Amino acid sequence: MRHTGGILKKLPELTTIAVHYLSPEQWFVGGKPLAQLAKANFFLNITITDETCTASEKAEYISAVWADMAKLLGELSDVSYIHIQDARPSAFGWSGVTQQ
Repeated sequence: MRHTGGILKKLPELTTIAVHYLSPEQWFVGGKPLAQLAKANFFLNITITDETCTASEKAEYISAVWADMAKLLGELSDVSYIHIQDARPSAFGWSGVTQQ
């Protein structure tokens, strides 16, 4: 959350987080269960309004989140992903109002 507010400049009061856990036996990488790889894995998907962050801010965010997840989870699988989804302002909103 601190990187979302600090690097991407998103308001904490409008930031929500949902965590979904899968056991290592239910997560597959390259056709093998994560339990066999002896590495941690994660997939982070964040949606932001399109054109509200620069490419360099997004790159900095991805790097910072990756480093923090490695500290939290230990050695990471190379196929852990961070996806910043840029949503068109007319197709993204909260409280029943679009960003447009």
